[in-house]
Amino acid sequence: DRERAEAALRRKVEDCRARAADAEDWAAGRANRLLQHNAELRHALDCSEQHCASLRERLATVVHEASAKEDAWQKRVERLEAGVRLLINSTSDAIRPPLHAADHHHRAVGAAQPQQQQQQQ
Repeated sequence: DRERAEAALRRKVEDCRARAADAEDWAAGRANRLLQHNAELRHALDCSEQHCASLRERLATVVHEASAKEDAWQKRVERLEAGVRLLINSTSDAIRPPLHAADHHHRAVGAAQPQQQQQQQ
């Protein structure tokens, strides 16, 4: 009986050792897969950070270019507005009839009347 018990015990010990070895193999494989996955995630993160940096640089360039274009357009609008004002002034001068001496007198008298009325009050 004693030999059978020892044999049964040895089988249990061997079975435990085999299970422990299987568990170690599984754990080592799992650890390797996790390390590999971690490395893949780090690589993806690095790529994402590089892509974001590239996008930030491109955005800064576009913003700078847009600002320069806006300044150029603003100067162009100002030149066009000045040209329109000049055109309006020169056109109104060209279509205004010349003043006669009588017109000057009526305008001068008409402008002086409100001043005289204010002085009388």
